[in-house]
Amino acid sequence: MSEAAATTVRRAHAVQPVTALQNEYSLWWNRPEDEILPSCEELGIGLVPYSPLGKGFLTGTPAGPTRP
Repeated sequence: MSEAAATTVRRAHAVQPVTALQNEYSLWWNRPEDEILPSCEELGIGLVPYSPLGKGFLTGTPAGPTRP
């Protein structure tokens, strides 16, 4: 699953066991700590974070749009 809320994950897991969830998670965006991470831990679901460097903001050199 990808970018699902905790309630959606729970509903899906009740029908078919979910093994992994992909959500945005970084120091910049840590909202998954509120509901997603506790739900994943309770249900035994792995979290695969995307954008762990905050879409470049945490690298110190965020890139703007590129031109061909």
